[in-house]
Amino acid sequence: MQNKILTSHHLIEEIREVLSRPKFKKYVKQSDVKELISIHMKICVLVPTVEGRKQLKDSKDDFLLNLYNDGKATGIVSGDKEFLREAGKLNYNVMTLNSFESEIKKFT
Repeated sequence: MQNKILTSHHLIEEIREVLSRPKFKKYVKQSDVKELISIHMKICVLVPTVEGRKQLKDSKDDFLLNLYNDGKATGIVSGDKEFLREAGKLNYNVMTLNSFESEIKKFT
């Protein structure tokens, strides 16, 4: 079975917006953001998603669950503790990057 990394237009814009924030400007140049987005789009499968389904208290993160559902994902990797807690309670397979790395090492 081959795993795929899923993305959506909303996720791409979220990445672009976050990396363009003033606190990241000293670490990441705009040209680097453009390159990262380009690489992201090459390695990910773009999934059309249906927006508007509300499941989380922080509704701005609902797009991630929409991507999970519409892309028929098997897991979500996140560093957002509140998202991990809430999505986990809703029975989504969510994990931290460390947990994800541990899972990958089992197969290498």
